[in-house]
Amino acid sequence: MTETYFEIAANVHSEFTEQKSKFLGFAHRVQSEEEIKAIIADLRAMHPNANHVCYAYRLGKHYELYRFSDDGEPGGTAGRPIFGQIEAFKVTNVLVAVVRYFGGIKLGTGGLVANYQKSARLTLDAAQVIEHKILQSLQFVYDYDVTSDIQQLLHVSKAVVEATDYAERCVCTVSLEPSQIDDFKHKLIQIKNTQLLSP
Repeated sequence: MTETYFEIAANVHSEFTEQKSKFLGFAHRVQSEEEIKAIIADLRAMHPNANHVCYAYRLGKHYELYRFSDDGEPGGTAGRPIFGQIEAFKVTNVLVAVVRYFGGIKLGTGGLVANYQKSARLTLDAAQVIEHKILQSLQFVYDYDVTSDIQQLLHVSKAVVEATDYAERCVCTVSLEPSQIDDFKHKLIQIKNTQLLSP
């Protein structure tokens, strides 16, 4: 079975008003917590009169890192519902932030949960979600006289060539689906003048 993960294709936003409270939703493609901190700081700077900038994010191909913040809203009414939509859409490497302008009418905890969830859902609904295969890298070296054999193996295996260093011998780094690694290694060592470097 192929391992995959999902990301949004581009940054998107949404906006709606509920009982005079304005909810602005933003979804950003991200790769690090430093990048997330900078985006949150930018949103605060762009919306100095907003009452709250609540957010949630998830990072990693294996969905390994996540956080959420209520930013002063009652505990569990903002960040967690936003994160729930990230889970529902099965996306990673994403920050979803909701900027709220209070309109003077209290929404109650149930209303806050529903509206932060709605904002995150509308925002992610606006995004195209793309699927990526999780690949594993492999590096090997070969002599130039077997280049055609190597190219044939790369083509048949559908390996993605990440880098090629043309020195005294050719050093090639490829990415493959984990399920293909053993078969690729077996076929590679059948070609003369080749050597695995990693892993």
